[in-house]
Amino acid sequence: MQNKTNVKTVILASFVSVLLAEALGFLSSVLAGDIRGKFELLTKPPLTPPGWVFGPVWIVLYALMGIAAALVFSVTAPGKEKRKALVFYGIQLVLNFIWSIVFFGTANYLAGCFVIAGLAVFLVLTFIEFRKASPAASFLLIPYMAWICFAAYLTVGVTILN
Repeated sequence: MQNKTNVKTVILASFVSVLLAEALGFLSSVLAGDIRGKFELLTKPPLTPPGWVFGPVWIVLYALMGIAAALVFSVTAPGKEKRKALVFYGIQLVLNFIWSIVFFGTANYLAGCFVIAGLAVFLVLTFIEFRKASPAASFLLIPYMAWICFAAYLTVGVTILN
């Protein structure tokens, strides 16, 4: 019976967590303004993908992030460990939310560099804490970590070139 409750908890937590991550991503893009239009006007570094790539990538990454957070939320790890992991997750999620607004909304590219650097730091901390609570959850963050490294490269490149 406990396994069914756990499965139900994971499913419900996944639904809520994915919905929250996707909603924050959508809201951030709305608050940042015409991201696609602004992106097209920028001088971009080598290896920059076409603008249409970013939306689908973020949809998948937000879903993976949400599922990872739900797995950590649902494990029976000690409350202090789980809380620390979810606090780091929340901080990196806020920084993720802020980045688009700072970078595209205000066109403050240098500030965007600092935001994404902080995001990368808290994402690594999140990964470490998620790994302690749920190795599967940390595994789900690997594509996000790779994308943030690439996004940091693009952010610095745009900052230098513009």
